[in-house]
Amino acid sequence: MLERGLAIIGGACLTVASLALLKLLLMVRRCCDNVTAAAKLPEGAYNGKVVWITGASSGLGREMSMQLGRMGAKLILTARTVDALEQIAADIKAEGNKDVFVLPADMSLIELLPAVAAKAVAVYGGIDVFVNNAGYTQRELGANTDFAVDVHMLNVNYLSGVCLTKALLPSMTSRGGGRLINISSVAGKAGIPVRTAYCGAKHAMQGFFDALRAEEFARGSGIGVTNICPGSVRTNVARNAVKSKVGQLRGQSDTNIEAGLDPVWVCERILAAAHNDVDESWIAAGKEMLIMLLAQYVPATAKSMLRKRAKGMIAQTLADVKMS
Repeated sequence: MLERGLAIIGGACLTVASLALLKLLLMVRRCCDNVTAAAKLPEGAYNGKVVWITGASSGLGREMSMQLGRMGAKLILTARTVDALEQIAADIKAEGNKDVFVLPADMSLIELLPAVAAKAVAVYGGIDVFVNNAGYTQRELGANTDFAVDVHMLNVNYLSGVCLTKALLPSMTSRGGGRLINISSVAGKAGIPVRTAYCGAKHAMQGFFDALRAEEFARGSGIGVTNICPGSVRTNVARNAVKSKVGQLRGQSDTNIEAGLDPVWVCERILAAAHNDVDESWIAAGKEMLIMLLAQYVPATAKSMLRKRAKGMIAQTLADVKMS
């Protein structure tokens, strides 16, 4: 009797383990977690919604702006570069959506951001969706990086989003809720070498907004939080990566980014995940997805793997610069 019971338990455990392995393999194959892969994006999902996007002048921010424009969203576009924002606004308007407002701002100037948020709220009378996308990455050893880089990175990649969110919460609550979409990274889930300042900022972002999600649920504000963890995407993010000093840009792309995911598809998945109230969405290929899986479920293994790969990652970063 005992042997039969143990056999049943063993079989059940094997079945569960097999199903879990199958799910993990599907995530790697689909380049996103299974919930995000299954998320549907109806044609009118964002029609008429007021969406404020920071970091809208390039990369994922620009692509999301274009997609949302085609969906009929009322857009507020923010970045430092006015010319780039006005060009994007013109492109969106040329496709038929005239509800586009350009609101330039520098995310590193934290003390000015509450006033920027007030202007954003005033444009259409409120915000339904805030896409906290502004940010940049790093390609340098932590030991060689000025502390000023860490401070600037925290301001732009983390504190700016916190500041703007706090300014928006009262208005969003009074409207019956809304959605906060935070663009984090694989670097928000694991400590990736040659990106110490970036990892610190993205880990901070995820911690804050995970806690805020629970609080907003508890107080019944109707405000949902979706954290997006993308891996390498084909944008200019590596070219704009900072090196050892604030403003010292890398100027070249790298192997991972050039072989990265299509930004059009990535933005479609981001918007679908947010519309379906997904708490955390992983969108990454191959080894980057594996790193997130290990960091989530077997963190000691992830840390060990990253230690072993650190020398190679540092060497690859240097090699990419020499080859460019």
